[in-house]
Order: sequence, then C-alpha cells, then structure tokens
Amino acid sequence: MENLVATLTNTQFLVAVLAAVAAAAVVFSIGATFFSGDSQMRQRIRRVALEREKMRAEEMARLRGGGGSADQQTRTIRQAAGRDYMKNVVERFSLEKAFMDDNTTEKLARAGYRGQGAMTTYLFVRFVTPVALFVIAFAYLSLVIFADKPLWLNAVYALGIGLIGAYLPSVLLKNQTIKRQKSIKRSWPDALDLVLLCVEAAEEGREARMMEAEKKAAALPPMLTVPLIVFFLPVLFIIILSPAMIRVFSNSFINGGG
Repeated sequence: MENLVATLTNTQFLVAVLAAVAAAAVVFSIGATFFSGDSQMRQRIRRVALEREKMRAEEMARLRGGGGSADQQTRTIRQAAGRDYMKNVVERFSLEKAFMDDNTTEKLARAGYRGQGAMTTYLFVRFVTPVALFVIAFAYLSLVIFADKPLWLNAVYALGIGLIGAYLPSVLLKNQTIKRQKSIKRSWPDALDLVLLCVEAAEEGREARMMEAEKKAAALPPMLTVPLIVFFLPVLFIIILSPAMIRVFSNSFINGGG
C-alpha cells in the first residue's frame, strides 16, 4: 500500500499522467474539428452538385423545347430558319466586304447588339432595306400618286427613296445607341447604389461568418468535456497506471509472502 501511495504521489508519474491527458485532449480536439469540417464540406459539395444538375436539366429541357408550347416551338423554328436565310444571303453576296468596316462591331456593341447573329442581321437589313423601299416606292408612286406620270420618272423618284433608305439602318442604329446611353446614364446611380449594397452585404456576411466561427470555437471545449471523461480518460488512466499498479501489487505480494 505504501508503494502505491508513493507511486501515485511521485512527481514524474503525475507529470506523465497530465501530459498524456493533455496530448489526448489536443488530438481529440483536432480530430473532431477536422471531421466536422469534412462533413460540412461534403454536405455543401453535395448540395452544390444537386443544384448544378437541376439547373443543367432545366437548361437542356429549355433548349430542346420540351418545356414550351407548340407555338413557342414553331416560333423558335421560324426564327432559326430566318437566321439561316439571312446568313446565306450575307455569305452569297459577300455583304461583310461591302458594308462592314472596322467600327461596325463597336457600333453594334454600343447599341447593345453583340455576337455574330446581330452582325448578320445588320448586314442583311442594310442590303434589303434599299431594295425593299425602291420596290414599294415605285409601286406606290406608279399606282397611286403619279399614275399619270411616266414609269421612268417614278423609277427615278423610287431610286432616290431607295438611296435614302440605304442610310436608314445606320440612322436607326445611331438612335438606338443614343437611347441606350441615356438609359445607362439614368440607371448608373442606382447601379452604384446596388454595388455599394452588395459590398456592404459581402462585408456583413464575412463578419457573420467570423462570429459563427468564434461561436463554434467557444462552444468546442464544453462539447469535448464529456467525450474526454467518458472515453479517453479511463483508458489513459488504465494504460498509465497499470504498470505502477502491477508493480505495487507484485511488491505487496512478495512482501506479504515473505
């Protein structure tokens, strides 16, 4: 019994016990934090993957026309056919060389039209507008206004109207650019306010996340107390004290037998 008391009151023995307890607590704390972070990360990745698959399925359904009505599908087919026809006309008559310059793309972008589709439509309109205006003006002048005048005179008037119509797409594009610039100027202060609100929200979110992390860190020690007491400390005490107890009991048995 005296050997047991001496062993339990030994400074080296107490230091070893405390060091083992501290090491076990540190290992458990790090492991719990690591596994908790992995679990949350896996759940977040799973939610993001499910949302991405949902958005992909909706987009594929929209592109295939499965979510629209028959009228919408017909309209989409007609639009695609119209774009193909305009593209064929532009390529056949080499309208890019005739009407396109270095500033055409920039002008369309200023008006809000971007992409090859907008360029094809603009070139097609520039090519068709003078011809269409000439035909319409010639028919209207010959049949309604100047029916008693010679056809060649009506053709000259119609040709002048057609030449004026050649500049009509450029004028409309310029007007659209002016309207868009005015709209941007009117919306610019509101856009800046929204940007400021977003920045203040990205900041509030960071502070909230930091407070949440601090809250979790503060709640971690009380949560670790019960697992340490129930699972780790008894095992550590058994491992650390078993050699000493075996030695004490052995000495006691030897002394008692002697």
